[in-house]
Amino acid sequence: MKRILLMLSIILITISCKKEDQIPTQLLVNPDIESKAFSGWFNGGTDYPSDAEITDEESFSPSHSLKIDKATIDNSNYWYWYQKYEGVMPYGEELTLTAKIKGKNLIGKGISIAIRGDKQDSVSQFVTTYGYIDISGTFNWTQYNFTLSELNSDVTKLWVFLVFNNSTTGTVFFDDITLTHKK
Repeated sequence: MKRILLMLSIILITISCKKEDQIPTQLLVNPDIESKAFSGWFNGGTDYPSDAEITDEESFSPSHSLKIDKATIDNSNYWYWYQKYEGVMPYGEELTLTAKIKGKNLIGKGISIAIRGDKQDSVSQFVTTYGYIDISGTFNWTQYNFTLSELNSDVTKLWVFLVFNNSTTGTVFFDDITLTHKK
């Protein structure tokens, strides 16, 4: 009887470890922007002329970053970099979005970063720095982070957004962007 209980315990521990191992601690692809073949990062936003590129002009580590540059004010349009995660979800866990950001003459509403969790085709959760953390002006590489306290069990997709807000001019660089969860 003791052998059977021991064997069952070992099997259950092995199964539970394998399930946890399926969820990576870091959920984003190419967080340091070094893989140019498949960057993992895509740009989007509303339609206005903007310079958004993967660049080696500035970086925190090693040599590339995501850049958005806007010289003229536009009160209604914005631009962003984004990445989507659709793997095994860390339900019930806290998620932390961290990004290194460098700003040059960011005037206006500035920059924001956000996490969005979708269920089917609608938003289940959304958190952002917009309205809470001022990311504007001229500054060297600075780490910004915030958390989503608990991932809802209905989320099927996670999105990370690095946003150049409307009514903003200047240049921003993003590097070392991670979305992590506590195991």
